[in-house]
Amino acid sequence: MALEKVITYDYEIRSEYKHIQERQKTAIVEDGIQLSYSYRRRVLAPDADVSSESDEIKGMADTLWSDEVKAAWQLSQHGYPSGDPSDSWTKAQLGKYCSSHSIDYNAMNAEGQGGDSKAVLLEKIAAASEE
Repeated sequence: MALEKVITYDYEIRSEYKHIQERQKTAIVEDGIQLSYSYRRRVLAPDADVSSESDEIKGMADTLWSDEVKAAWQLSQHGYPSGDPSDSWTKAQLGKYCSSHSIDYNAMNAEGQGGDSKAVLLEKIAAASEE
């Protein structure tokens, strides 16, 4: 009568952002017969650091998480693109960047009117990065 702990993994790709969902099954097996099992799940998003993950996860991430997928994930999570703010960003995106980086600015109203111009927002962001 030998007890054995058997760990297996399976994966599922979810959402438009290609989240990698890993499910770990831990089974207790006695003489080839499964006595009990439990599951543990975790989800890796496109901004996850996978450098210390298994080769299997690294391979999936490399294949699934294109620059376009990573950019879409960044925008969905933060309201602004990745990288340095630029004139190509919308006024709303610059405002969200300012808010998330504690940069004081004059926000636009609910109708998207007023507030600091894009040029002023970019100046305030540049000044904040010099501090």
